[in-house]
Amino acid sequence: MNYKKAARFLTVFGIVYVISLSLMTTLFSDFAYDLFDIYPGTKVGEMNIVFYSNVIYIFVGILGFSYLATDEMIYIDFLILFGYALMGARLFSFALHGMIITPYVFLIASEFILPISFVYLRKKINQSNLDNF
Repeated sequence: MNYKKAARFLTVFGIVYVISLSLMTTLFSDFAYDLFDIYPGTKVGEMNIVFYSNVIYIFVGILGFSYLATDEMIYIDFLILFGYALMGARLFSFALHGMIITPYVFLIASEFILPISFVYLRKKINQSNLDNF
């Protein structure tokens, strides 16, 4: 299996995913409240929740495009680290405030699946590079 092609495919999927999430949170701010309001209620302003989630999406998109343009594994490493940070923040939120079931709870699964998939692909790519050396 060509793991570099799989990593590129996963990166393209991730970019499309974050662009669609960015559009949804910008156009439908209720979506942003359901998915990102860590402390349920009205403590966070609507513009703050849209702005900060879009900053995350733009950063992830830039890392993805950078990897596609250069094939440098450092961008995958940053995607993995950023994914771990998001996973930690999400788990911390669940621990403090519980998990509220909404139709968007399935999107949270991608926050856990994508970084783990990148770790697996990165390991396989590094292993195939050592085998070719």
